Parts: sequence; C-alpha cells; structure tokens
Amino acid sequence: MKDIHAYFDISYEGQGNLIQADNNATYMFSKISQRSANRYQFVAITHKDQKPTKVYDSIILDGYQVFGLCQYNGSLDYVVALEIASNELRVIRFAFSGTAATIKDYKKVDKDDKYKKLIGTVYVDCSYDTTYKGVNTYVVAIAGTYFHPNQISSYYLAKFNTKYNHTEYMIISEDQEIMEASRGVKVDLDNKMIYLAVEINKQKYHGRTVYAPGDSPGEDNSNVAIHGYSWQHGVRTWTTVIGNVNFTDKFSRMDHWGNYLYVFLNSFSTEYSTTSNYDIYYYRIRALNGVIEMQKIFGSPKDDKILDLRITFNGLYVLAYMNDQL
Repeated sequence: MKDIHAYFDISYEGQGNLIQADNNATYMFSKISQRSANRYQFVAITHKDQKPTKVYDSIILDGYQVFGLCQYNGSLDYVVALEIASNELRVIRFAFSGTAATIKDYKKVDKDDKYKKLIGTVYVDCSYDTTYKGVNTYVVAIAGTYFHPNQISSYYLAKFNTKYNHTEYMIISEDQEIMEASRGVKVDLDNKMIYLAVEINKQKYHGRTVYAPGDSPGEDNSNVAIHGYSWQHGVRTWTTVIGNVNFTDKFSRMDHWGNYLYVFLNSFSTEYSTTSNYDIYYYRIRALNGVIEMQKIFGSPKDDKILDLRITFNGLYVLAYMNDQL
C-alpha cells in the first residue's frame, strides 16, 4: 500500500539537499558539530518512534564543502561536494567500516575550472534511478553560479549519471549582460527533463516576460526563469519567466508530478495588504513545453513564505509560514 502522507525536509536554506525523507524515516547528512572541520555523520530518524539513530558517526571529508546527498531507503551511496583547494566538484563514494567511513573513490564533475569558479550555494538534486548489479544508481543534476570578469553572474548546470560514472553534459551560460543566479534544480525521470530555476534582473529574457501579451515591459526588476533542458543532449527546450511585474521575486521550491512542474515563489505583492509584503506565488507548468496552466497567489496581511513542498498521489502539500503561523 502506498503511503499517502507527505514528509517535509526542514532545511529551508539548503532546499533539503542534505536532509531527505521517505515513507520510513528522515535522513540527515551533517557535521558532527559546528566546530568540526572534517567529521560528518549520517543520521536516520524513523517516523514511527521519532528516535534518531547515528548510522555512521565518523565520516571523514578533509577540505570539502558538501552540497548534495544520494541515498535510497537509508543507504548512504554518494555525496556531492566541492573540493575547496582544487575547486573541483566531485561525486564521492565511501568505504565503510562499522559506523565509520572514508572516501573510497570519487569522480570529477565536468566544469570549466580554469577561470569559472562557482560562488555561493551549489544546488543538487540526486534522483534514484535503478539498482544495477546490486548497486543503487542515480541521475544527479548540479547547478551553480559563477561571475564574469565584468562581475555579471551566469549559471552553470551539469547532469551526472552514477551508473556510467561520468558527466553526461555540462551547460555554461555565457550571457554577460543579464545577471543570472542559480536557485534550484530538479531531475524528472518520468518526463526525461532537467529543470533549472534562475533568478534574473531583467523583465525580458530569452523572448519571455512576466507581462501580458501586448504590454511593454517596464523597469527591470528581479524575476525568476525556469529552464527546461532535454534529457540526452542538454538542449534548452523551453524557458518560462514568472513572478510579479512590479516587485522582487525570489525562488523557493519546485517539484514535478505526472506531466507538470509545480513552482512556488516568495514574492512581494500588494494582493493581501496595502503595503508590499511577501506572498506565495504558485505556478503549474507543463513539463514538456513550459506553458503556464495555472497561477495563484496565497497570502495574508503579514509576510508569508513557503518553506517546503511535497507531492504525493493524494495531493500537493506545502509547509508555509503564513500570518505569523507555521
């Protein structure tokens, strides 16, 4: 019997990259303590008794910043991390001994290392694909942001497959006139797509705009663009720009179900108050062509924010902070 419940990953800033949940438990990959420089732990908290269990309590990662976790049914298979000294993105596999773990091997994720250094958060979506010869395999989407010499930022996107242990494609935006900052990435195994969320500083972007047909774009402000990339060759098949025509928009969450991509923003608006506050913008987008089929605004007279998103066959669930209530 399928589980009808939605289990939220309470990790707002990291978008759940290192905290994940399934029908049985919540799993967390973290440092042993804030003072620890290189020692990590992998903890499972079962939903039934809510008791944490340290599956591994001594995972040694020297000189890394960890951004993504690949686990399936509580099996810690890979992490995605940036090796700080070399500026290399690596998909790391562990060797285990009891509750301890060290690096067994790793594979470098392709990117331009000569002059494009990723700045800030690297976003990772690690999606279980299949079990091949007794080994769990994953499709991993990785997104980041880098700066050109003129201080204009652009996005980086890569698709990595652990079954073949290589980078299937790498995308580097070369637009030196529009500020682009990666804010989220999703793997869609059903529709064979990779979705990338990018915050931009323009009203018109790749021929798309938040303005209605016939309306001329006004002054530039921050909007959000969703790119749909093809599965095999990394071709950008569509781009959709969403947000408010007058106020700043911030990307929050996206997930897919069936033939749709569901996107939530935390955006300024005057929908529920006379002064501009944060409200929650919701979009239902066709996965294969980027057409917006539904748009709604949720909010209150106070600042409102979506914290997490989960979709099950029983419905769409959000964890949100609205009207000073969680």
